[in-house]
Amino acid sequence: YEGTNQLGLLLGVAGEYRFTPYSGARLSADYFSLSYPYLSKGALVQPTLGYANIAADYVFDLGTLLAGYTKSRRMDVALALGPVLSTRVMGNEDFMGSGKTALGAQVGIPVQWDLNEFWGLMLEPRARFFGKDYLSGWASSGSNMSKLLDVKVGLKYSFKDYDPVRMADE
Repeated sequence: YEGTNQLGLLLGVAGEYRFTPYSGARLSADYFSLSYPYLSKGALVQPTLGYANIAADYVFDLGTLLAGYTKSRRMDVALALGPVLSTRVMGNEDFMGSGKTALGAQVGIPVQWDLNEFWGLMLEPRARFFGKDYLSGWASSGSNMSKLLDVKVGLKYSFKDYDPVRMADE
């Protein structure tokens, strides 16, 4: 979050389908929690806030755009953007209670490194944007929005060997 250097927990799962070598769609669900320190009645308190999110992204493959499609490419870079629905599932009633839901937008740059035809590693820096009141305490001064910046690191599994050239011939 903007305004704090606190590390939090991010757990999630995603599924992606490639329509062409250049584009695809991704659905994801995740949970993140952060601690937010603030002063309450002269004492420093640090409640943990938890958020459950569902997102849908359009994924555009930048590696294919810049270098053309190559089945043997082991590393790929893409641009992902789309809406995200977020619900606060855990909060401190004095600060920010649970139950508040907001629709926002997200943009990420997924980078994938294939270990073999099915398994790979992924890294994705991502930014999420919500209305000013949803992530109170993390809105920029004078801004009408709150920003959440995070980095996802994970393991990727492909259920079948993706080859759009072969798929077009079938």
